[in-house]
Amino acid sequence: MAAESLSSNDRHGLTLVEVIVVIVLVVVVGALIVPSVFQAREVARRSTCKNNLKQIALVLHNYHDGELRFPAVVTADAALEHLNSGIPSLLFYTSLWSHRHHPTDYGTPWENYYPSDGERLFPMHLCPSYRGEDPAYNPYIDSLGHRIGGTFGVTTYVFSKGAGDAWCTDPWSVPDHERGAFDINFFTRFRDIFDGTSHTILMGEGDSGPAWAICEGLGCTEAAPKKWNPDGLLPGQPWIIGRINTEHDVATGYLAGSLLASTMEPMNKNPVTDTMIQSTAVDDCRSSTDGGPHRTSNFRSEHQGGGNFMFADGSVRFISQEIELPLYRRLSTIADGEGVPKVDRVLD
Repeated sequence: MAAESLSSNDRHGLTLVEVIVVIVLVVVVGALIVPSVFQAREVARRSTCKNNLKQIALVLHNYHDGELRFPAVVTADAALEHLNSGIPSLLFYTSLWSHRHHPTDYGTPWENYYPSDGERLFPMHLCPSYRGEDPAYNPYIDSLGHRIGGTFGVTTYVFSKGAGDAWCTDPWSVPDHERGAFDINFFTRFRDIFDGTSHTILMGEGDSGPAWAICEGLGCTEAAPKKWNPDGLLPGQPWIIGRINTEHDVATGYLAGSLLASTMEPMNKNPVTDTMIQSTAVDDCRSSTDGGPHRTSNFRSEHQGGGNFMFADGSVRFISQEIELPLYRRLSTIADGEGVPKVDRVLD
């Protein structure tokens, strides 16, 4: 009877020790799997981001085939006022929105578009690693009272201004070792790219969002909270707005980037240097390192360790943020006169 009683009371549950062991195993396995999942997702996002730039490269090449030159990313009058985005001119060379933006509308001032025109672009202009809002509300632009309003689609890809940060009425006056493929009223052709299309950057990542602060002036290292940047963050870049901050905007308390970026400062510098034109010195083509009064934001990417860049031959490659600064700068110029750099060791 005793043996039968003992047998009937056999327990089949887990002991406390066994439960603890199971929990520990789950935690360990989770700790191993979760980073791998996040890493796999980031690899996928980086790949999509790269493909986006390839699609934009195709559009740029189609544009060049049709117009025999690349577009001016920003167009302006002689005083560098009323700056407009050149991106609408690219839309005619895509299957997206071409029915809404006829070539005759290329010169429409950005402030005269309707709100619905500027609120969204198309998915390939937004890197999937972007963590900000899209469309994004810009209270400062809204305060200017233009018809377009203050809500805009964001682009996370910006054009290469080269290795300098000067803004002036004659970009051809910028020194060869600083001049990039894009600038104000600047139409580059393939034949102008003497450094070789496979060694010349046309575009790169210009991210924004909660991870990116903004500061004022070359070499700045501390975020600069202002009236219109209360958290000291870099505003999302509206695709349709070509305007570039002047000293008056900065004095009002608004810091921002633009549709262009420079390699003067290291990639992924955070806080990002703001972009600003000194409106009283539009004939001064000197970079700030040479005493010039202007400044241009750096390229920046959410991808760990570097960023994606589009080259003039249409290829897109990942450049490490550890790249030597002189080489990084040479890759962003179209005719620095120093020959084709050796870049295989720094590019994917």
